[in-house]
Amino acid sequence: MKSGFIAFALIGLAGSAWASDFQVTTTRKVEDTSKNNRHFGSKTAGRINPGVKGKKVETVYYAVNVTNRSFSAQPALQARYVLYVERQKLGEKIGTEKTDRIKGTSAIEGIAPKASISFDTTSIKLSEETLSGNWIYANGGRMKAADKVLGIWIKFFDGDKEVGEYMNPTTLKRYGWAE
Repeated sequence: MKSGFIAFALIGLAGSAWASDFQVTTTRKVEDTSKNNRHFGSKTAGRINPGVKGKKVETVYYAVNVTNRSFSAQPALQARYVLYVERQKLGEKIGTEKTDRIKGTSAIEGIAPKASISFDTTSIKLSEETLSGNWIYANGGRMKAADKVLGIWIKFFDGDKEVGEYMNPTTLKRYGWAE
């Protein structure tokens, strides 16, 4: 379980007290883990035929907690988020990874003074594949491919006006916001 607590990563917009009034924390959680070592081929004398792939799949999501640190109630907001996931494929060369952007929204009701609210993001399936035995790809491609979550970027809106944003890690800016 990875947790992100970054109050200073809140990027307050001009004329807004967002960064000082709110604190956002995110925790990556595993929904379920199913180890499916699916082998395509037959077994010979209790051994798996060489070159057969094994696969593991897990489902993860982020639990987001928004805390109102001010002494006044805050209005209802809409949280729009993007989860960045790097997808790797077995047999492809390094550097050909594809970055998926999974978008979602969550309505945040008004937050009382010194109170917190939480919401969960969309679930993501991550897979890991390996090539068993001493087999290699002729093109020098990956013998092990694993998807990984790069991070989360959340923007908070009051109607159509953006009032704040949070990203973990802050290097997600290089991928850009996908609206």
